[in-house]
Amino acid sequence: MKEVKIKDRDEKIEQIRMMLNMCEVGAGYVTTDIILECIKLYDKLGGSATVDDVTKLYFELKNKWDKYFEEQEKNK
Repeated sequence: MKEVKIKDRDEKIEQIRMMLNMCEVGAGYVTTDIILECIKLYDKLGGSATVDDVTKLYFELKNKWDKYFEEQEKNK
């Protein structure tokens, strides 16, 4: 599995990732970012979130992480 470089990690995401892992919820950095973004969407829209809202979030995150890892491959 691809990993996000330590220098590129957001402190909040990393702290929550560590907390999840300490609670035996094995989560990588990208997975933790996705969880947090889903929680933000839930906090914003609650039970009113639509399939379109979640689909939009999915593609935003997919594009974000695909772009990051493509850039890492180019810089090897």
